[in-house]
Amino acid sequence: TFAEIVDEWLAFTDGAKLIAHNATFDLGFLNLEYSRLDHPAIDPGRIIDTLALARRKHPMGPNSLDALCRRYGIDNTRRTKHGALLDSELLAEVYIELIGGKQAALVLEAVSVQMNGAGEVADIDISVG
Repeated sequence: TFAEIVDEWLAFTDGAKLIAHNATFDLGFLNLEYSRLDHPAIDPGRIIDTLALARRKHPMGPNSLDALCRRYGIDNTRRTKHGALLDSELLAEVYIELIGGKQAALVLEAVSVQMNGAGEVADIDISVG
């Protein structure tokens, strides 16, 4: 039950932003459980609603999780029905795309490092990968 794991949940989420798709729906359930256990409701300032983000970015929709996966080329073929773990993994990828996409890592690779007389390194290959 939620009562059995609430302390672990609160420790895990302490101070973190909570990202949800259609957050109002999920918050209703969470806050109901919190109230049953005499915990305060979740501060709305901690919530990032990816449905609201998607609607602002793509006002013509559709903006379901499946539609956003298709739009951003995220493989959701394992998603045959709603499952919290898989949905959260997919939503993490969608969220990254909604806020600007993955940033290519800057990779510095020394091809042949040589020290010249001034103590400077020469022949460094800089590539993005």
